[in-house]
Amino acid sequence: MFINKRITTRFFEKVNGGVINPGPGTLVDTTIVKDDGDRTFDFYMVANENPTSATAIPVHYQVAVNTTNLSKKEI
Repeated sequence: MFINKRITTRFFEKVNGGVINPGPGTLVDTTIVKDDGDRTFDFYMVANENPTSATAIPVHYQVAVNTTNLSKKEI
């Protein structure tokens, strides 16, 4: 697995007509990520708590080789 914290991608959540940072634990694993089946895939996760004065910075995870017997939906 490769982990990249130095990315320029940012996520926002629409709430009541406004825009806020997504909550900690937010996972993005569709639409903007690569999907090469169950063996290689990537996803973004907002792992930290909401910052009070800046945008939340997600972490980009890339699974190079999935050696488990689990599909990506089970991981």
